[in-house]
Amino acid sequence: MKLTSALSIYGLILQIVQNTINITPDLYRESFLLRLFVEMNYL
Repeated sequence: MKLTSALSIYGLILQIVQNTINITPDLYRESFLLRLFVEMNYL
């Protein structure tokens, strides 16, 4: 996966998560996104 496409996908996921999980604490949301981004790198 190219870096640009990975970043665009990450940005899309970030936007979706922020729009749908606004009630989630920032720390949990950031750790979730970080884990998701790391897992995507292994695809």
